[in-house]
Amino acid sequence: REGRFVTSAVNGLIGDRLLRERPQLAIPMAVRRDGRDVEPDADGLAAAFPGATGRLVVFLHGLCENESYWTRHRDRTGTTYGEALAARGWTPVFLRANTGLGLRENGVALASLMQRVVDAWPTEVTRVALVGHSLGGLVVRAAGAVAADPTPTDWNRLVSDVVTLGTPHLGAPIAWGIGHGSRGLSVLPETAAFGRILDWRSVGVHDLVAGLAEDVPPLPHARYRLVAATLTASQRHPVGHVVGDLLVRPRSAYGRDRRGRELFPGAEVLHVGRTDHFGLLNHPEVHRAMERWLA
Repeated sequence: REGRFVTSAVNGLIGDRLLRERPQLAIPMAVRRDGRDVEPDADGLAAAFPGATGRLVVFLHGLCENESYWTRHRDRTGTTYGEALAARGWTPVFLRANTGLGLRENGVALASLMQRVVDAWPTEVTRVALVGHSLGGLVVRAAGAVAADPTPTDWNRLVSDVVTLGTPHLGAPIAWGIGHGSRGLSVLPETAAFGRILDWRSVGVHDLVAGLAEDVPPLPHARYRLVAATLTASQRHPVGHVVGDLLVRPRSAYGRDRRGRELFPGAEVLHVGRTDHFGLLNHPEVHRAMERWLA
């Protein structure tokens, strides 16, 4: 199954039709620093990360977002995930992706970019942690399924931790009514951007609806941390159970289907109450958990 996944990813990598029809989404995956793309070669990375350490924590945003979303609510928390982890010896690396593309295309793009970054990093890379918000968590998983030539610096082998925040591993129920959903979503400011993107019928939206099931298994050597949010304090509250964080239900964020099967056996899960999907981008409870997970 992994072989079919990789073959499909390579065959669909360019996505010419999507780029022609949706030029506003034609953004190449890139490392970002100070609002600019960073060339993933020795000179570019050395200039952008003068204090680079051997531990990389890589952040990938979700649908309709970009790398600036990781600074949301900084006025409330006084910091960001990247800043907090940098103080603990990690080097935060923020990526920008074309979320209008499919998971397979983005998975190949991420795998390729990460290999270039690891190979050209200013110092030897000893550990990689991947943090994905929403659709970004699915792209992280897709990248892990891309086969690479076995080398000592294979980036996948360096991944120790995968953290997904509000990722619809089993799909996002709010997008199931894609034919009628955009009108309703545009009413709420929290979901207005998703209402607009649903109108575009991008491949990324359809992947958000479907999720990424057992055909893409977790990396056997990495620890998985799965974070879900609900508008209610308890995830067992009827409202929280049905609407989750406004976009993703806890069961999907945990990768647990109705039959009790788990996509990530042994993974640690965290529930964050009284917040929405975008609140997970910078939340005190997630801060505390990340400091423990990435100690």
